[in-house]
Amino acid sequence: MSVLSEGSTDVTNVERELFYVAFVFDALVTIRLLAICDVKHADAAG
Repeated sequence: MSVLSEGSTDVTNVERELFYVAFVFDALVTIRLLAICDVKHADAAG
């Protein structure tokens, strides 16, 4: 199982992090959206 993270900005210009889980089920790679979280600081230092 793997956890993937990606940043996103929506139309209201709010930064969010999307978390996905990748796993193998019945010999097929499956990727599911796990969570969408608000980000307090949208820079690398935060």
